[in-house]
Amino acid sequence: MNHQGQHILDKVNVARSANPEMVRIHHLEQKDVDAKVAELVQLFTKATENLKDHACVTLDEKDMGRTYDNNCYAQITKVIGPTTHFDGYEVAIGEKAYIIADYKEDPTVNPAKLYEFFLGPLFFGVYELHN
Repeated sequence: MNHQGQHILDKVNVARSANPEMVRIHHLEQKDVDAKVAELVQLFTKATENLKDHACVTLDEKDMGRTYDNNCYAQITKVIGPTTHFDGYEVAIGEKAYIIADYKEDPTVNPAKLYEFFLGPLFFGVYELHN
């Protein structure tokens, strides 16, 4: 594992032991969001159990990008996103220092229903998609 891969693994490991901190909720009930956040954290924890053995942490930084093939966070969301509970929602995960998740201009997302939270050094955004 290289320096960049270790950086990602360190951030994920801190997040795995952190408690969620809500950033914002729009047009959803707090109790429903609390349940969804708890499930999302559980799915994230399961999806990252063996991240240290994944090829994404061995890539050189110049080879890392924004696709499922070359981004550890995208690979984690690919595991979480298709789950039944999050069907119809876009899940975004990344380091809070680097991620941009502002879907106001994206025509496939309904910005009226969303929630965002921090889990340690990571940002999680969950955005309802248009049907």
